[in-house]
Amino acid sequence: MGSFKKNIGVLLVILGAVLLLLPVFISGMTDLLDHNAYSLTGILLVVLGVVAHILLNKYLPLGDDDEQETRAERGYVPEPDVRKV
Repeated sequence: MGSFKKNIGVLLVILGAVLLLLPVFISGMTDLLDHNAYSLTGILLVVLGVVAHILLNKYLPLGDDDEQETRAERGYVPEPDVRKV
């Protein structure tokens, strides 16, 4: 569920792009390109998706970050990577 929340912004961007591209490929929908509300909806979905993706990934600690914090709280220290050259 955590990865779904992080990808909501990407899904909004894809949905907005599909809305904007749909009239180009379907000939019966070409008159929708002239309607401002349809174009504005697609553009708003793309912009909101980008903003949501940035904010959700910056401020929501989900997924692997939680596991790393709990390891740090437990005092887990990884062994240093020593390689012979």
